[in-house]
Amino acid sequence: EIVSLVGEYMESLPGVDGVNNHQGSRATADLRVMRAVCRVLGDYDVFFLDSLTSPESVAYNVANEAGLRAAVNSEFLDDATDRREDVEARLRELVETARARGYAIGIGHPHPWTFEALRDFPEFLLATEVELVSLCDLIESEKR
Repeated sequence: EIVSLVGEYMESLPGVDGVNNHQGSRATADLRVMRAVCRVLGDYDVFFLDSLTSPESVAYNVANEAGLRAAVNSEFLDDATDRREDVEARLRELVETARARGYAIGIGHPHPWTFEALRDFPEFLLATEVELVSLCDLIESEKR
């Protein structure tokens, strides 16, 4: 059933570069489920971003084992907040993570307060040594 559903979803999204788990903490913590999911994703040459909605997640490791390009979320930008200031603080934390680790991945939602914080974020980045890139670009550069 898992293989069938994931295949159906992938067929409904032609040209997609990658997928992630927006929710599904129980699924990402289950080796059997994630192996089935990643087996199907391998047929579509997509990457998998583990949102890391659970500390018990095995998704990233299973995706790597399956030969998928994979990454893990570093920071949720706007969960449990509706304040631009909170998103800005998390963006600054994300920059510090990127500076320490060499990269960082942030996940946000299409909220007005998130858009407002992101709109002015490039000005903040100019003062740092961090470049804002798409997830596709980051994953492609890691592949090289």
